[in-house]
Amino acid sequence: MNHAARTKYFRSHLPATIEDFVWWSNLNIGECKAAVATIDSELIKKPHNGTVYYIHRDCRIKGLRYKTLLLPPYDEYLLGYKTRHHVIEDEFRHRAYSNNGLFYPVIISNGQIVGNWHPKKSAVFFRDEYATDINNLLQSYHNFMNY
Repeated sequence: MNHAARTKYFRSHLPATIEDFVWWSNLNIGECKAAVATIDSELIKKPHNGTVYYIHRDCRIKGLRYKTLLLPPYDEYLLGYKTRHHVIEDEFRHRAYSNNGLFYPVIISNGQIVGNWHPKKSAVFFRDEYATDINNLLQSYHNFMNY
């Protein structure tokens, strides 16, 4: 894997672990550790609960705003990481992706997966307290798709 690909992964997936990088790259753990070592000076290491998370020093998080987003199935927000427990409660995991590799359209609010949406239907939230007003988002999508 070339330098640009290593750098791009850690700039676009943050924070990420070695295990996430193995999952995404399909390389073995040794190859990934060697790849990370070559860009070590570009990475900030943040240990948390026994796991080291890497953040690229040039990551672009300035101006990041927490908001509600509609994500399509197979979005990198889910695919780019080996474990997804930081963004979805385990009891709702099956509503975002299946054990067979199917991923569903999800609603993100403040970085967390809080529900599902359908291009031609309304949204379904996992819990009442997650409900946000996404009517404008859905209407924009429907207008764009001419539904």
